[in-house]
Amino acid sequence: MFKIGTVESIDDPSAFKENPDDRISNVACLDGTYLEDLGLNDAGTTYEVTLTITEAEYAVLKGYRAAGTKPAITDHRGNSLGNRAFRIKGSTYVDGCALRQVELEILRG
Repeated sequence: MFKIGTVESIDDPSAFKENPDDRISNVACLDGTYLEDLGLNDAGTTYEVTLTITEAEYAVLKGYRAAGTKPAITDHRGNSLGNRAFRIKGSTYVDGCALRQVELEILRG
C-alpha cells in the first residue's frame, strides 16, 4: 500500500520508478568532450508512480493540489519520502469497478 497524506492505494503500485538526480554529463568542447561530474543530488530525486484508488480518494488528491498541500508520503515498502509536492499526470477508470488508476510524479520541495 502506498500512502499520500490520508489517501491509501488499494494495493501496491502497478508502476514505481525512482529518478535519481545524478549530475554527470559529457560536455562538448573544441578538443572533443570532457566529463563534468557534479555528484549525486539526493534532494533532487523524484518518483513516478501509478496507484489504484477510489473516486473519493482521487478527490482528496485533487484537493491537495488545489490547496498546494505537500502531504507526508510513505511508499509501498514503508519508507517515508517526507512531505513532498506531487503532480497528477493522468488518470483512467478501472473497468468493472468504481476505481481509478492515477499516474503521479512526486517531487521534492
